[in-house]
Amino acid sequence: MQMINSFPPSPHTKGCKNSSYTSFVLFQKSLLLIWISK
Repeated sequence: MQMINSFPPSPHTKGCKNSSYTSFVLFQKSLLLIWISK
């Protein structure tokens, strides 16, 4: 559940880290949507 706390963009995500962070957030959001729709 701690991963959800890192949803808001942080200053640490810069450069190539941004793309992996964005895909990670989208992945977490899709998991949440799947979990909520159950």
